[in-house]
Amino acid sequence: MDEVKQLVAHIFVELGAKDVFNLRETLFLEYGRCLAVAYRAGALSAVWCCTDGIIEFRNAEGKALETSSVPEEPRSSSAAA
Repeated sequence: MDEVKQLVAHIFVELGAKDVFNLRETLFLEYGRCLAVAYRAGALSAVWCCTDGIIEFRNAEGKALETSSVPEEPRSSSAAA
């Protein structure tokens, strides 16, 4: 998941986020499996759908800004600790 968090932080910077060092992260779990991870930096947000390997980036109004694919390896390790 660290690779995904780094990718999200990098794209947040590209989209204009100023403080990605205090990135908020929320896990969505079901029966011990991570289904999604939500990230927030200022007014920007992103949701990584762990099973699909897609990260969707949105602004404060919810407008889609960008979509990115996650490499296969982080996707396969989505079991929660």
